[in-house]
This record gives sequence, structure tokens and C-alpha cells, in this order.
Amino acid sequence: MTNYPIFLQFEANRNAALAVKMAAYMKNNFLFLGINSPKRKLLQKNFLKEKSKTKIIDWDFIFQCFNMPEREYQYMALDYLISQKKHVNMLDINKIEQLILTKSWWDSVDGIDQVVGAMAQKFRK
Repeated sequence: MTNYPIFLQFEANRNAALAVKMAAYMKNNFLFLGINSPKRKLLQKNFLKEKSKTKIIDWDFIFQCFNMPEREYQYMALDYLISQKKHVNMLDINKIEQLILTKSWWDSVDGIDQVVGAMAQKFRK
């Protein structure tokens, strides 16, 4: 398992008061670091830009994010996957299904649907 520097940046920006509000909004189904979306996107911007230079999807990174307890990690993984949706192939369908079934809620499925939609367009017969 790799520890990515972005994980340390996320941890350094933890906001306990905001985390409580974010968890309440999601009906306390998930833990949060308390990093709102604009700040999270700013923190992850350079990391994801660099990571997205390759045409190979880093599924280990995605699943490591999904194994983290706080929801912001899953959001980052989905942002990365969406940025790489043109590189998804039919062999990835089982991985995508696993993401749909892992910590599933409207917010994650809304992100994954963009990838599935791109696949449907790309591989339609």
C-alpha cells in the first residue's frame, strides 16, 4: 500500500466542526475530514493533474481512497476516475461495479454514472 502525499495534505486540512456538519448532511452514513468541495478540489488539483498524465488508470489509488474512512478520499478518487473516463475499458467493468457497491450513496453513484455513461457511449454496438 502506497501513502500518497495528498493524503497528508488532506489530513493537515481537517476541520472537525465542518466534518460534523458534512456528516449530518449525509445522514451520518460516512465520516468526513471537514474539507469542503472547493478547498478539496484546490488541494487535489496539482496531484490529480500529474496523476492524469498517464493513460493507465491507477486502480490501486482509487481503491485505497475507497478504503479510507473519510468521504473526501472517495470524492478525490471519483474526480480522478472521471478525469480518466476516456481510458476506461470493458475489462474495468468489475472494478466499477465494486466501486458502485462500496460505500454506495447518491453522491458516489452520481460520480460513477459519468464513467458508466462514457463507457456506454464508447462501447455501444
